[in-house]
Amino acid sequence: MSLKIKNIYKSFGDKKVLKNINLEIKDGEFVSLLGASGCGKTTLLKIIAGFEGVDCGDITKDDRVFISDNKTFLPPQDRNLNMVFQQFALWPHMNVKKHLEYALNGRNKNIDADKEIKEMLEIVGLSGFENSYPEDLSGGQKQRVALARALITKPEMVLMDEPLSALDANLRIEMRKFIKEIHKKFKTTIIYVTHDQGEALAMSDRIVILKDGIIEQEGSPYEIYENPKTEYVAKFVGKSNLIRGKWQGDLFVVEDSDIFFKDISVKENFLNKNLYPIKPDELYISKGGSGISARILSLEYMGTGYEYKLESKHGILNVHSKNSIYRPGEEVKVTKEEVYKNAMWPSYSHNNKWSCLLNFKGKYRRSKEKRA
Repeated sequence: MSLKIKNIYKSFGDKKVLKNINLEIKDGEFVSLLGASGCGKTTLLKIIAGFEGVDCGDITKDDRVFISDNKTFLPPQDRNLNMVFQQFALWPHMNVKKHLEYALNGRNKNIDADKEIKEMLEIVGLSGFENSYPEDLSGGQKQRVALARALITKPEMVLMDEPLSALDANLRIEMRKFIKEIHKKFKTTIIYVTHDQGEALAMSDRIVILKDGIIEQEGSPYEIYENPKTEYVAKFVGKSNLIRGKWQGDLFVVEDSDIFFKDISVKENFLNKNLYPIKPDELYISKGGSGISARILSLEYMGTGYEYKLESKHGILNVHSKNSIYRPGEEVKVTKEEVYKNAMWPSYSHNNKWSCLLNFKGKYRRSKEKRA
């Protein structure tokens, strides 16, 4: 059983917002729609919810047609889904209990509403707050009310439109853990819109990345982060540096440098364009030796380390480091931990007194051989 989105196109005037979107979301999945502002992710969520129509395309859920080429249209209230909004959408004149009663109004008349509300408030950690009004609640408590209101009717799907963006950094981390626990408990399908890569990676079963109204890539958080298929995904999710050079077999010869990089299952798009994606924490800076010549532009303390920005012939490079020994203006070398020196590679031989070895960490080193 699944939600099927087929060939969806959507325009606002002359602007094409969604272009041939095809996606299937299985029951119980936690799927994040990830992308920068204006990529079409919220528009897609609104179409699923029934708040927007389409130019053409179909959306079906099991045997129900949500929308079909804008001719068949199932109203939002008949889609068995609820929504959690970015700004909570709580009514100031209603207390917590009234918000949940409102959600239950018009549903199964045979249920014990007071019992349902009590159980839901226990689940979301708001027991004792039944008579509290939104103005009396913290940001995290307001979001729990919004989540409880969305879940209490036991919908097949819950749609979330950047629900944590109004919270501070520490509370966002706490709430994303809480939402994961709620998803595990209820096993409800969640479609989650965000521009925050960390949220998507930490919470999702699957991530769908949108760019300019098209799906750029979809896959598990690991696949998206470790094996990006396009330059946009590499830079947007992993903040990867794209190094220019040329592929020679399974080695990548770095342009304007004396080093090779080893193949790390780089996707075809990068092979065809002679690019090598490297994440900021895979690079390190040294004062001399082999590597890419660069100049320090800036460094910022990030709590767990420092983020350097460097100017090079490959463009601006981002490097994460545990130390701050380099200063803006300094000329340095940048390389990858597992690296081969171009100058040494051709001379490699089993008869050499010195050989090139990789230790168990994958770090390059030279080691003197002792031969009998």
